[in-house]
Parts: sequence; C-alpha cells; structure tokens
Amino acid sequence: STQSTGPNLLNFPTKMNKVLALLLLALITIVFSLPPGEDWCISGNGIGICGSVRVAGAIDYVAWNNMQFINTYDHGRELQIAIVNASGECYNPTEAGSSNDGAGPTSSSKLLGISTAGNVYRTTSLPAFWLAPVSYTHLRAHETGRNL
Repeated sequence: STQSTGPNLLNFPTKMNKVLALLLLALITIVFSLPPGEDWCISGNGIGICGSVRVAGAIDYVAWNNMQFINTYDHGRELQIAIVNASGECYNPTEAGSSNDGAGPTSSSKLLGISTAGNVYRTTSLPAFWLAPVSYTHLRAHETGRNL
C-alpha cells in the first residue's frame, strides 16, 4: 500500500470550485439582500449626501443646510459616473441606470457593494448603457433621414 505524504493535488480543483461557489453564493446573497428602499448617507458641516439601491448607489441626494440640489425624477439626473465616447449616448455606461428605467423603482445597473464610514461613501457597480445599441442605430437613422 502507498501512503500519501501531502495534499491530494488531483482533488485541489474540486475543493477550489467549492470555495469559489460558496464565495459567489455569498456575494449573490449580499447583492440581492440589499433592501430596495434603503438609503446610505454621510454628512458633515451642514452637507449631506445619500445614494440608494434604486439608482445602483449613484448619489441621489445632495443637501447643504437642508436645501436639496439633485432632481431624482428619473435615472439620468443623479450625481454619477457616465463614460462618454464618440458614440454619444450609446455605449456609455451610466451608474444610475438606463434611459429605459425612466422614473421606475429599480435600475438596470447592478449595485455590487456599498459602504459608508465617516465621511467616505463608496460603491461598486456594474453600470448599464444609457441607450441600448439598437436605440442608437435608430436615433442616427432618424437624424440622417435614412431607412433601416
């Protein structure tokens, strides 16, 4: 009979797959357990900022001495990242969500994590395109008078 003198390297991928699966499950549980109406806020010196799940963590409230400065009617008016390129409003990831989200209660962007500590507000998100690529094609065709 042979004796094993170390870890079974042939079993390593199986163990690693189980660990990765558990980590993925934990991440999914955290992401989907974020309450839909929850706001995260920081404040100091008369200034307050907040973000919410509704806009995937983008800042939807900025107030100075209780005067609110952000209109949150839809998903395009928040203080947020938006990557701009030569395609205009197409292919530009936008943190708060897409044009199709309208004034709705959810975002097509995905909030992966959010935390506040002291005067630090931190989010991790997967931004959605403001306009879907097909929307851009139709918009350009309309602007140039071409038929699709």
